[in-house]
Amino acid sequence: MSELVVLGKVIGTHGIKGSLKIHSYSGNIDTFKKVDSIVLRFQDEVEKLHLETVSQASSKIILNFKEHKDINSVEKYIGREVCVFSHQLPKLGIDEYYHKDLIGLNVYTDEDLYLGVLSQIFETGSNDVYVVRDNKKELLLPAISKVIKKVDLDSNKMIVTLLEGMLEV
Repeated sequence: MSELVVLGKVIGTHGIKGSLKIHSYSGNIDTFKKVDSIVLRFQDEVEKLHLETVSQASSKIILNFKEHKDINSVEKYIGREVCVFSHQLPKLGIDEYYHKDLIGLNVYTDEDLYLGVLSQIFETGSNDVYVVRDNKKELLLPAISKVIKKVDLDSNKMIVTLLEGMLEV
C-alpha cells in the first residue's frame, strides 16, 4: 500500500446532510475531484470514505460521502487530516513536484555551498516560497526558474542560484 499524503484538514460541517468543510493546504479542488475516495486520519486512526460530490464554497472544499447522509454522523471527523494515497495523486509534468517530494531535500548553491534543508513551502499566489533551514539560519527562496536550477529527487538534492543580497539578510 502506498503512503498517505495529507491534502487538508476537516474544519467543520456544512449543512445538515453530512457534508464536511475542508481547508485544503494547496487551495486546489482538482485533486479532490480526481479521486473517488479519501482517508480521514486522526493520530493512528484512519477511516476511508467514498466521495459522492466535491464542491467549493468560498475558499473551502465541501465533500459529501456515500456513507454519510446527516450532520450527526460526520461531526466526529472535525479536526481530522484529509488524506489520499500517493498512488491516487495525478501525474505531474516535467519540472513539477509535489510538496511532499520537495520537503527534506538538501539545498546547495550552484557553487556547491550547502544552505540547509528545505523544511517548509509557502504558497503566495504568484510563486511558492521555499524555506531552507540549517542549524543557524533560515533562508527564503522564491520558487522561480531564475533561482531553482535543478531538483534531483534520486539524490535528495536541490541546486539553486542565489540572487544578489539573498544571503546578506
